[in-house]
Amino acid sequence: GCYLKGTIRVDDRAANLDACSIEENERILDLGCGAGGLSRYFARRGGLVTAIDCDRQLVEQTRLLANLAELKVEAYTCDLEFDFPEGTFDTVLALGILPNVSDPKNLADMIEKTGCQRVIVECGINEINYRWQGSEYHKVHVAWAFSHSQDLQDYLQFLFQGFSLRELKRTSDKRFLFALTRKCGKNDCPAEAS
Repeated sequence: GCYLKGTIRVDDRAANLDACSIEENERILDLGCGAGGLSRYFARRGGLVTAIDCDRQLVEQTRLLANLAELKVEAYTCDLEFDFPEGTFDTVLALGILPNVSDPKNLADMIEKTGCQRVIVECGINEINYRWQGSEYHKVHVAWAFSHSQDLQDYLQFLFQGFSLRELKRTSDKRFLFALTRKCGKNDCPAEAS
């Protein structure tokens, strides 16, 4: 699948992505879906996937490839200023997207407002950043560089304050897959058994 300026084949990522257990009919939002490789991956595992990307051609490719594979993936062209009703998704995929947005905190806040219970994040300590401008990606320099993996984890915990962070997998020397699970509020936690 398309991954910003380069490509990372979904097959090459499968061992890492298998760490993200998906339940049958889990409602998933794939942010920055590109050509939909990850959307199809999670749809094959029983997820009900909604995919969004700012590139109309990639969204069309996502739809086409999902249809050819006889998978149900809803794909939409939109920027990351989305407004889905609370409770629409169980899980939001933010795989490789956070370092490439101008305001990661704003994106994290929008994700939290969806009411999802889990966010899966893939990112590295240091990222080369691209922004969608006009009809193509352009390399830009933004601050997404951390000295240590703990600094990255602290930043992700700052972004997603309503969630608990855990590392699912170290995907390479400087790339990680994280799961953030919504913290339950005082009225949301199941009663403890006595």
